[in-house]
Amino acid sequence: MRARLTSLLLSLALFVFGCGGSDSNEGSAAPSPPPLTKPQFVKKMNDICFANSQDQAEKVEAYKRAHDISAAIPPLPVQEKIIVQVILPIVHETISELEELRPPKSEEKNLKAFLRALERATEISEKTPRLLAEPSKDYEPYMSARALAAEIGSYLCGQA
Repeated sequence: MRARLTSLLLSLALFVFGCGGSDSNEGSAAPSPPPLTKPQFVKKMNDICFANSQDQAEKVEAYKRAHDISAAIPPLPVQEKIIVQVILPIVHETISELEELRPPKSEEKNLKAFLRALERATEISEKTPRLLAEPSKDYEPYMSARALAAEIGSYLCGQA
């Protein structure tokens, strides 16, 4: 009887103290996964950017069909609408998805700098979409983001 009581108390103690019975563990998220290796990180970045680029192309074509735009290169005001209404929302999605990545420690600062450049370029493009519709060889809002993506090793990221 005494062994049974001891076993019951031990089970209760394990439940209360070691198995989530404490309020401090209630609702806590699962532990985050370990950081990616550099090749995994670059592959994930490229996968995200490629998929969103494909989505962007499909949505631009759908927008053109829905608005009966047949010109290969639409007039500038139409290009600006497409940039603001179709392209830049997908860039925002890309940024969100890239923020979820767990880069290797050596790439954390690079990813943060890249995301800041991408966000800044998107803000500029939202205010002045003409800079994307008619980029000059000397300036286009995403130039810096592309250069930072290339430093990381991603040649598919860094553009609208």
